[in-house]
Amino acid sequence: MKTEENVTYRASIGALIVDSRKRFLLTELTDAKPKECDFVKGGRRIGETELQTLHREIGEELGNDFEYEVIEKSNWNVIYEWPKELQDKLGYYGQARTSYWVRYKAGDIKLDSTELRKSYWVDEYDLAGCLLGLFSEGYIKSLSLEWEIIKNNHSELFN
Repeated sequence: MKTEENVTYRASIGALIVDSRKRFLLTELTDAKPKECDFVKGGRRIGETELQTLHREIGEELGNDFEYEVIEKSNWNVIYEWPKELQDKLGYYGQARTSYWVRYKAGDIKLDSTELRKSYWVDEYDLAGCLLGLFSEGYIKSLSLEWEIIKNNHSELFN
């Protein structure tokens, strides 16, 4: 592990993917507990811009047939710590995630089975319940409030 004074949080990018029916795409990592879901996300590589990381992660995790458009950068950014064994292995306390709002347009999802166990669409009203085990109530509330703004500002995208 890095020396204590150099340990930081790894930069990460997340995709808040929503379809026109106001459903959110959630995924389960292969090593996650059953029903422990999250958004598509991944670490930012040195030299990558945030959008390059976003496009790479969506392509890697959901396949090349997944068509989408980036709506805008989110204010919903989360910081979380990893278990101690992962901190020791990777040399970071955890990840600091910057998120983007993404609208699904068309195409099939072809999961990277080495990384993801499953994906599913969740109605906007069921999202908070799905995220409760992973995120604090404060994070979930701020996500819900931002979703209301996104939905209103981009009403033409969501029926």
